[in-house]
Amino acid sequence: MAIPSRQIGWGTEENLLWEIAKQLEYLTKVVYNIPNNTTTTTTSTTTTTTTINPGNLSLTVTNSGSDFDIAENSEFTIEWFEYLADDTNHPRSYSFGSYFTGGASHAVSIENGTLYWWVNGSIIISANVNVTDGWHHFCIMRTAGIVPKVYIDGSIVGFNAGYTNAIPSSGKPLYIGSEGDDSLSNGLFSNFRWNNTVAIYDPNGFTPPTAPLSAVSGTTLLLFQGETLNDELTDNSGLSQTINNGSGVYNGGNPFGGYAGSILFGTV
Repeated sequence: MAIPSRQIGWGTEENLLWEIAKQLEYLTKVVYNIPNNTTTTTTSTTTTTTTINPGNLSLTVTNSGSDFDIAENSEFTIEWFEYLADDTNHPRSYSFGSYFTGGASHAVSIENGTLYWWVNGSIIISANVNVTDGWHHFCIMRTAGIVPKVYIDGSIVGFNAGYTNAIPSSGKPLYIGSEGDDSLSNGLFSNFRWNNTVAIYDPNGFTPPTAPLSAVSGTTLLLFQGETLNDELTDNSGLSQTINNGSGVYNGGNPFGGYAGSILFGTV
C-alpha cells in the first residue's frame, strides 16, 4: 500500500483513511476476481457488476506524451476555474487515467471539504477548502527551487516542502470532470490551462485572472473558452490536442462576466 512518507497541509489522518479505503476496495476486487473497471453492488439475494467507462462521464484529452509530462525540478502551472456545486461524490477536477481502469498517474479530487493532489497513488498535498459557494480559481504551481503549492483564488492553501519529483502522465488519457461513476464533478469548468515548463504566477500569492487565459509560452493545453460547445472543446494552446466529449454541455455562466461561457458536467 502506497502511503506517503510525509504529508504537508491538513487532514493527514483523513489521507491515511482514504488510502486504506481505496486499497481495501482494490483487494476486494482481486480476491473476487472483479476487473478494476467495475463497481459491484450486493443485496441479500443478488450481486450486480457494472462496467465503468470514465470517458462517458467526463471529457477526455488524448495524451500526446511529453506535452503533459513534468520533469524533475521543472517549473509548471496547472490551473482552471471551477464552480463546484457539491463535493460529496468524490469529484475529480482532472485525472490522468482512472482508478477504475488500471490506475491514475496523478489527479486532483475535492472531497467533503478537502482538496487532494495525488501522484501515483500517494497524496502529495492536501488542504482544507470551502469551494462550493461559487466560481474559484484553482492552481497547482512549482517554481524552480521552490516547493509545489496549491492556490485557491491566488492564496496558498497547501504545499509539500520536499517534492521535486518528476510527474509523469504515463501515457494515460486526461479526464476532466470525472474519474469513474463514483467520482463525478457536478459543476462548471472554464479556462483549463496546462503548462509543464513555466511557473506563471508569483509563488508567494497572486491576484487570480479576471479575463480569459491566453496561451503563454509553455502552454500545452487551453480549454473551455468560447460561446458554443464546439468552442469550449477546442484546444487554444496552438497544439490542437484531441478532445473527446463524454457528457459535457455548454453553459452560459463564466467566472469573468461578459466573456463567453463554460462547460457543465452534472446537473448543478
